[in-house]
Amino acid sequence: MAEHHDECIAPNLVFACTQMSDYTRNRYRLDTTSATIGQAGQIITVNFPEASLLDMKSFRFFFQVVASGAGTGTDTVYARIGDDASLFCQKLEIYLNGVQVSSGQNEYNSMYRLTKISKSSLDRNATFNQLSQHSFITAQASNETANLCISDWNGFLNDLSTRFLPTSLIGQIQVRITLANNCVLVPCQSLSGTATIITDNTGTGGANQFTSSTAVTNATQMSYYVQNIRFSIDAISVCPAYNEMLSQQLTREGELKLNYREYYTFLASSILTNRFALASSSIDLMFGSLRPASYNQNGQVATAVPAFGTSGYVANYLAYQCFDPDTSISAPTSNLQYQWSINNVLMPQYLAYVEDAIADLPYVWDKVGADARGIIPSTRVNFKTGFFEVPLVLNHPSGMGLAVRSGYNSRGVNSTMLFNLSGIPSGTLPSTYNNIVVVGTTAQLKIGIGRSIAIDF
Repeated sequence: MAEHHDECIAPNLVFACTQMSDYTRNRYRLDTTSATIGQAGQIITVNFPEASLLDMKSFRFFFQVVASGAGTGTDTVYARIGDDASLFCQKLEIYLNGVQVSSGQNEYNSMYRLTKISKSSLDRNATFNQLSQHSFITAQASNETANLCISDWNGFLNDLSTRFLPTSLIGQIQVRITLANNCVLVPCQSLSGTATIITDNTGTGGANQFTSSTAVTNATQMSYYVQNIRFSIDAISVCPAYNEMLSQQLTREGELKLNYREYYTFLASSILTNRFALASSSIDLMFGSLRPASYNQNGQVATAVPAFGTSGYVANYLAYQCFDPDTSISAPTSNLQYQWSINNVLMPQYLAYVEDAIADLPYVWDKVGADARGIIPSTRVNFKTGFFEVPLVLNHPSGMGLAVRSGYNSRGVNSTMLFNLSGIPSGTLPSTYNNIVVVGTTAQLKIGIGRSIAIDF
């Protein structure tokens, strides 16, 4: 019998050099087609360049936020900006040649935070995100003005199987951003001469409390507007062979296919079981959590979130918590249990605990191994009081990203899905709260001849 040997030459042993010919890159400023100054509830619209090959990862939204407080004297409430620039994006809509390719959900900012908790990392949040996207709330006895940039996006703008889009084939891309309510602001007062972020909505002048009932009312008058609005995006040019290849593929197959991440949000009021349904060809990820029912009300106090040796704050709008506090940090005890259900199939097959959710945070994005990137929550209490989420992964970690659709196909099936929490101690769960579930799917854009667009959600 002949002896067989499997031989391999590792890539780092190979001498191989090549060059992309005729490659150029440039950046373009995009101005809004609407007003350059906006306030809560207004829509900002921008059109991308046509007949260009665009780097979708380079799309940026620059703006200056000017916050305003209310009141006089000791009852003055100063308006501080919440802990993420994406807070100001309430709704995100994307159109290709007038065809909407995103669900246009009304709580883009809520969805973005739930995915960011496990997708991003503490290192990035404390460096680039703080520098560019205001990831930490600061206490000062003044109304805050900040220059912000949103460069990380969820969905069609960033999560694509093909990073570079030829608008010559798909036509004009239009983005519509609806600015969030004033509830994304955080109240701050001067207490005994010290600027303090308010975390207790009692108006009796105690520690971290409003100085009076008048100050509580003043907080509801906080507002903001944005100005100096501009956008930018990079466009590249490559050798003619690339355009010829796309044209030949389009002629031969009749269409070009592109996968992208699409998200849906399901809300339930004051119940621990969130029941929802979704028809999709590939349901990949789910994130469930709880937060105060007052999250979308103006003037609400921030949530104190302890971390390693410091105290941070989370805007009430983003205060995801499990309402099951540890009785002792040195000997933590959790009563909370959870379970997902899809068409009566339970996942996991047992009632899981907080420890299971914590272990799943990096796993849902395939951050496995000792050398993998981290997440944002840094302590158990930090996770439970401000960054609580229960993730579920349904797709296969293929290593090919969005190029492969491998999630649960609920098309043609009457799919009933449940996110269920139980065991929260009596008295810790408020009478009114918000149960939120975010579902990530892989949609497919089909580009036909003559810029025709079809979408398989």
